Amino acid sequence: MSGVIRKTRQELGMGMQQLADILGVSKFAVSSMERNDIAGTIKVETRDRALAAMGKAVVTTVIPIADDPERLINMVAWNMSLEGQAIDESDKKDILSKSKNGK
Repeated sequence: MSGVIRKTRQELGMGMQQLADILGVSKFAVSSMERNDIAGTIKVETRDRALAAMGKAVVTTVIPIADDPERLINMVAWNMSLEGQAIDESDKKDILSKSKNGK
């Protein structure tokens, strides 16, 4: 995750001063945020505020650890269905077969 503020700002073609103006802080404060982000010492709230100012957000997903490939495939398929990307049973069987064969 380190460096996401600088990377996002640069990808948007945004200068430090421009981000500083949007956030209502100094250019030095943006530089400090970026350094702390790279060092891994930035507060989550500060990082999220900077990203939101650029129209971006960090999304964290918690998934259970599954030792059983079939269970994992079913969990992934369920999550995909929530996102409108459902897969059918034959696809799940194909994926499971490939996972058991190491393909």
